[in-house]
Amino acid sequence: MGNQLSTKHLWLHSLFNRYSILVFLVFAFVLYGNSIKNQYALDDEYVVNNDLVKQGISAIPTIFTSYYSGNEKEQYGYRPIARSIFAIEYQVFGENKKAFHIINILLYILLCWLLYSTFSLFRESIPLMTIIVASLLFLFHPVHTEVVNSLKNSEELWCFIFSLLALRFFVSYHLRKNFLNIFAGGTMLYIAFLTKETAFVFFLIIPLFLYFLGARKWFVFLSGLTSFVFLFLAYKTSGWILPEAVSHVENWQNPLFADGSLSSKIILTLLSLGHYSWLLLFPNKLLFYYGFNMIPMEGFFTFPVIISLLVHLFLLVLAVITFKKNKAISMGILFYFLAISLFANYFIPITGIVADRLVFTASWGYCLFLSALLYFLSNQRALSKWVTFFILGILVLYGGRTISRNADWKNIETLYKADIPYLNQSAKANDLYASYMLQKAESLIKNGRKAFEVKDIIDESLKHFKKVTEIFPGYDNAWNNLGSMYLLYYGDTANGVYAFNKALEANPDIILARHNLAYIYYKSGKLEQAKTALNTVLMKDSMYIPSLFTYGEIMTLEQRYPEAENYFKKILRQDSMHTAALFNMGSIYILRQDTVKALSFFEKAIQKDKSNKALIMTISEYYFRKGDEKKSQYYRSLSGK
Repeated sequence: MGNQLSTKHLWLHSLFNRYSILVFLVFAFVLYGNSIKNQYALDDEYVVNNDLVKQGISAIPTIFTSYYSGNEKEQYGYRPIARSIFAIEYQVFGENKKAFHIINILLYILLCWLLYSTFSLFRESIPLMTIIVASLLFLFHPVHTEVVNSLKNSEELWCFIFSLLALRFFVSYHLRKNFLNIFAGGTMLYIAFLTKETAFVFFLIIPLFLYFLGARKWFVFLSGLTSFVFLFLAYKTSGWILPEAVSHVENWQNPLFADGSLSSKIILTLLSLGHYSWLLLFPNKLLFYYGFNMIPMEGFFTFPVIISLLVHLFLLVLAVITFKKNKAISMGILFYFLAISLFANYFIPITGIVADRLVFTASWGYCLFLSALLYFLSNQRALSKWVTFFILGILVLYGGRTISRNADWKNIETLYKADIPYLNQSAKANDLYASYMLQKAESLIKNGRKAFEVKDIIDESLKHFKKVTEIFPGYDNAWNNLGSMYLLYYGDTANGVYAFNKALEANPDIILARHNLAYIYYKSGKLEQAKTALNTVLMKDSMYIPSLFTYGEIMTLEQRYPEAENYFKKILRQDSMHTAALFNMGSIYILRQDTVKALSFFEKAIQKDKSNKALIMTISEYYFRKGDEKKSQYYRSLSGK
């Protein structure tokens, strides 16, 4: 390498000049070809299991007037471009998983080619060999497996592509002086931001790199101002269209939600930067989620914090020193810092603290820096051969890890099982895995399996819900799930009561836990305690169906039939086909010896649920005695006799 580049590596220059897109295509399918057979994985419901997206192109107007994510209680995020692209893809391919995975690979190829071709415009500052090696390092880097394998994260690919196109338009103005390029660049940033908010950092990256390109100072300033204006307009767009966003945060998502002091921000920022730097250097342990307590808060004068501070101060000093002498090194470092700034937990506390996908854009800065450093070392004659071997070695290692990581992303279960052994300190990751295993067990039971046949799955779920509460004792949802499991699958009332009380201790407003506690009291014969708990629930939500139903059953048990009837009627006003309420209303009228009225409720219930064969036969016999053979025969046929 080094000074002999013009002759020794002329073939490589020629290859990339002519066939760069083909090189990226071949290597990308070698690296990610085994991902094409993958199923849906984490968060892919945004792409395929989303009712709005499934409407296809017709949903686009609604997409532009709705939030990205949420439910009845909270809505947040505005990424209409990303969701519109998902809708178009669904319109064309339906639920063809292979097509979606191929699209992600093709987008990755396009992105790698754009990085190579865009930064080739800076070859007066960056040697072409540096750009080639940086592009290959980026293509091979395993940290990108989450973005390429996760269909939902195609928004990261699109956002980076649109942002690079914006940079190219601004560079085009510098080279050709066509003012339309400035407008086009701003428009691309607007689109990029509405794809994902990551694009915001480009209002700093674009003017900085135009400065490196030698653009006049007034244009450097204008490019930054134009970028900011278009990004600000994109940021404000949702506020002009939608009501104010409502989102709820939990302390287990990020410790800064509990303590947002300046000292805590600085410490967590340094720990986050240290994590990302280590992950880029040694991308072996890749995980689907981090969160509390994967990156424990340390004191300022502790080894991880001090090391991160020293390393990143050194990098900043190096960027300043090489600003004039070795622009490629400086450009790589500064791109990395600017791109990661939004996700380092200083300006915004990041849900999950860190994530593999969040370093995706910033990783280009790392690849550019490493490539520039290797190029510099290759100029030392004694090191030239070793640098070449090092590059080949790192590409082989990166490639091997990328291919093996793709297999983990086969589906949600393989991903969880691959990562969960390394997530002993993540409350949310253990909750996700435990919830998945519980849903799997419930689904199997619903489809005919007995509880004892899926005991291993239930035990695995219980184990990890317990783990959640050990990591973060205030995790109310995990306590509530533990209580339900103890009650339903283990018949352990004592531990069930304990778990529900812990859930309420963590969050007194969690209605489900209080209802479940009331239900245990009811089943244990402690009716007064049950009524006290139910009254508390109904004070918070007077129409909460599970509590209304349990109260109705208690009133029936106490032979207070008019009151029981009122509770069941409240349910039926919300859900006229609530089977259990209909059956109970029928039973009350039987006790009142009003058979005709009882029958009207029973018949309505049977329209929805035909599983109560004994009741159906009773109705058949009733009509037989009344001489209505037609109805009697109808209900007899429903009973299967």
